[in-house]
Amino acid sequence: MVGKCIIAAAHAVVKTLKACNLENPLKKPEPRTAPPSVPPLRLAVELRETRIVAALVDERARRIAAGEIEAPPSSARAAAGAAARLMIEIAGAPERRGRTIDAIGVAVPGWVDPADGRLTVPGRTGWLRIALGEMIERELTVSGIDLGSPPDRKHHRAERRNSAHPSISMHARAAALVAAEAWAGAARPSRNAVYMDISDRIEAGLLVDGRVLGGAAGRAGAVGWLGLSEQYREEFAARGCLTFEAGRSALVRRVIESWTGGTASLLERLSAADASQISPLMVLRAAKAGDALAERVLKDICNWIGRGVADLISTLAPDVVVLGGDFGGALKPFYGELRREVRRWAHPAAVRQCRVVPAALGADAAVIGAARLAAQKEER
Repeated sequence: MVGKCIIAAAHAVVKTLKACNLENPLKKPEPRTAPPSVPPLRLAVELRETRIVAALVDERARRIAAGEIEAPPSSARAAAGAAARLMIEIAGAPERRGRTIDAIGVAVPGWVDPADGRLTVPGRTGWLRIALGEMIERELTVSGIDLGSPPDRKHHRAERRNSAHPSISMHARAAALVAAEAWAGAARPSRNAVYMDISDRIEAGLLVDGRVLGGAAGRAGAVGWLGLSEQYREEFAARGCLTFEAGRSALVRRVIESWTGGTASLLERLSAADASQISPLMVLRAAKAGDALAERVLKDICNWIGRGVADLISTLAPDVVVLGGDFGGALKPFYGELRREVRRWAHPAAVRQCRVVPAALGADAAVIGAARLAAQKEER
């Protein structure tokens, strides 16, 4: 009888343990599976002539949050303050979803000296060897806001960091553009690429063996100064030969210099027979419509650019040359002429293994590239 009672009691205990999910209290619990690690974000900023743009960029080159403000027209210090405020705002965006920020990249016009990170912007008064990165760093430190950690994460006193932000790296805009296109754009996945930015100025970002080429004082890539003319002109001294002959302003100048008047040119009708009223957009539209004068001018422009691209291909042997910028993108319908000129002048073997293509990332390219370069610097 006693034995039956003991057995019944044992069954009752087992039943209770099962009901409580404790079938075997001596069995070691299964280890918990750690949640998958979430890659950090990068905070990227681009300083434009009239705007400041910032974005959170993820590991797949996607902008998950972005914003922009008007750039202060005054000093570099004012620009640094405005950039810092925008960075704080973007870092607090709900799209961040609790992810950390491990690096900050800033893309700037002009060039950045790799020795000390100081910025020089040609043609902008007072922007000679400016410590813009340090100015932004001070603004962020004074704010006391920890941009690296998610806004909702609490810190004990012992965990407070000396710095209120991740490391900041400064990059020339041209360098950011080539890094972006090689990472997620038209040059992907090349480790040897050139981005030629064709606007009022012509400059290039150079990627060699996976690293952006900065050169002495960060001035590498000043391709607007390529000497492609047999005769020197005084105008080259201020802007460089290639920029003067093939930059955006050259388009209108060439039309005016070729103006004869009294023809059936579409340009003449569009400008009401006043050559001074012609705009670059007007010339481009006229060329697409078959206007002989506009077509001739565009062909000259493309030939100049083609010879510049040929020199870069022969010198650097890249896998791809990306053409972008306000004017470079508008030339896309005329790339056939440009590519013919490249093949005519470039080293035969080098040009056979190189593509000449339009940029793919558009206005987002510089912030994406700044994020990429900031991440690479952090990894090193």
